[in-house]
Amino acid sequence: MTRNIFTQGQKKAIEKFNQMIKEGDLFFEKVDCLCGHNVFFKISNQDRYGLEQRVVLCQKCGLMMSNPRLTDQSYKIFYSTDLYREIYLGRDFLKDGERKLNSNSGKFILNHLYPFIKTSKGLSVLEFGCGGGWNLIHFLKAGHKVTGYDYSPGLTRLGRTHELDLREGTIGDIEGKYEIIILNHVIEHFTDLVGSMRAIKKHLKPGGLMYIGVPNIDNYGFLQVQNAHVYYFTPQTFKHYMSHCGLRMVQFGTAQNIHMYGIFEIGSKNSTIFSLDSEFKRIRRTIRKRKIKEFRKRRLERPNISN
Repeated sequence: MTRNIFTQGQKKAIEKFNQMIKEGDLFFEKVDCLCGHNVFFKISNQDRYGLEQRVVLCQKCGLMMSNPRLTDQSYKIFYSTDLYREIYLGRDFLKDGERKLNSNSGKFILNHLYPFIKTSKGLSVLEFGCGGGWNLIHFLKAGHKVTGYDYSPGLTRLGRTHELDLREGTIGDIEGKYEIIILNHVIEHFTDLVGSMRAIKKHLKPGGLMYIGVPNIDNYGFLQVQNAHVYYFTPQTFKHYMSHCGLRMVQFGTAQNIHMYGIFEIGSKNSTIFSLDSEFKRIRRTIRKRKIKEFRKRRLERPNISN
């Protein structure tokens, strides 16, 4: 198993997370797959940080998911206390956020949307799960009106120091309607994918566009396994379940080399286009090959000890 070298801040946050489970402050629940199936193939028992998290493949549709997973209330505690950021990024997550705000880190989203909005001025843009606003700041600089929501009190405060309208809150706290909605590395965290997407769609103006970025689990590696991820999408399961949520894809592509994105508009369901009949067998083979590759790599990296 690949081992990370953790900072002292990360180690303390991991210990705190495990202690919260032992003390009954965080709870797990078993769930069915989005397709309604409940027979699974096990992928892993731990995530990249050594946190206990069972990850499985649905044997009907091939969707990879955490199961059992944290309950909604437990996830809310995990995100809103910044424990999530401390484990994943260390205690310097605010410094990292400041660095991103002062770089081109999030400009790729504006670049992907540019062909659709290049003749438009002053668009209303919403990002849910905005962090410190490093994606939104490029839309603001381009003359658009931006609003962001995130669970993190620290990061939303940071973004406001850069004149961004960032608010601490959940999907239920979102106000208004927007011409563009951004969900970048967010939907894989939703425990109620269909319900959450239905709630967010209500805030999209007629003719508006939704940008959704997610990890592409076709690029499986142990470092992609994270307890915060409820779902892990392949291109096929991503397209299928977004269609199931009533979104019509207008563009699909690669983001940040190993991830993927889709640009959507509200449209009728048409899930039959994206068949999942053979997806379980395909992704199981892909993951098995990558596990073997990782194992061989670790063996080659292992020091040669001789007498």
